[in-house]
Order: sequence, then structure tokens, then C-alpha cells
Amino acid sequence: MQQYVRWYVELEPFYKIMLIGSVFLAMFALVTGMGTENPVFFLLGVGWLVVGPGAVWLLSRFEGD
Repeated sequence: MQQYVRWYVELEPFYKIMLIGSVFLAMFALVTGMGTENPVFFLLGVGWLVVGPGAVWLLSRFEGD
């Protein structure tokens, strides 16, 4: 757990905003999908929850190169 916190702290501010934004968007889509029983919004939320942080992780790995 400590390595994930250290990774987040060492991120550039742009990547922190991208990460937090993608998680909030994913949670909004998940709640909307569950509330309206719409599977499209639910799957969109799951996709944002997986792809958003994954993209930030991948982009931050190549930041130093």
C-alpha cells in the first residue's frame, strides 16, 4: 500500500487531476447505471474505473524517458 501512496505523491499535478477526474467520472457513471438500471452507464463506469487509472499509470511510466 505504501508504494501506491508514494507513486501518487510523486505524480505530476496534471496526472493527479487526470486520475481523480477519471475516478469521479467512473463513480458517477456507476451510480447512474445502478440507479437507472442502465447497463450501458454501468459498463461505461467500469471501463472508466479500469482504463482511467491504467492510462495515468502508463503515461507516468514514460514521463522520465
